[in-house]
Amino acid sequence: NATVTVHPADLDVFVDAASREYLGPNPALTFSYGDFAYDENKTVLLAEPSSVGLTDAISDSPAGVYDWNATDGAADNYHFVYHNDQLTVGSTGQTISWELLSEAVYGDELPDLNATASSGLAVTYFSDDPDVLDVVGNELVVKGAGTAVIWAKQFGDGNFDQAPDLNATVTVHPVDLDVFVDAASREYLAPDPALTFTYGAFAFDENAT
Repeated sequence: NATVTVHPADLDVFVDAASREYLGPNPALTFSYGDFAYDENKTVLLAEPSSVGLTDAISDSPAGVYDWNATDGAADNYHFVYHNDQLTVGSTGQTISWELLSEAVYGDELPDLNATASSGLAVTYFSDDPDVLDVVGNELVVKGAGTAVIWAKQFGDGNFDQAPDLNATVTVHPVDLDVFVDAASREYLAPDPALTFTYGAFAFDENAT
């Protein structure tokens, strides 16, 4: 007599490369099989492969490339040979939310700029006319009457794409300046006296200069 051992046949499993955005869920594992013996197919398998636990990529893993592996296939007559691939985590989009007044008066102290990015990253501001409205950090400083466009930008990082820019047009109106004319008198046939007057309050502690 002779004892014959029949070993399981190797069954190749070719894992497909996958991708997702930062903070997104990992996609379902997809793959294809090599040749089965005897023209069999996957219906003879006890369990198909899965990717559970065989990648280091979780939802908030930074953008980059991670192993994308298959495991847990089961069959009586086949030994699984896994040809694994990679999961690419790419950057994701973001948006800016912002409310900004559209008008001001010369002399106003304006509230701080308060735009927020959905990414949580800091927003940067720019003015197209610093002689009307100047940006100092998150402060919007009135410099003169006129119109300026204020831009809010978030340039992104390794995990987030640059956000679409937002802008707002702000008109700074001249402030009222009171002029109090002094009463005057003269004699008949005499020339009119010189006009004298006083000013009310100027903005920003300015004066007649």
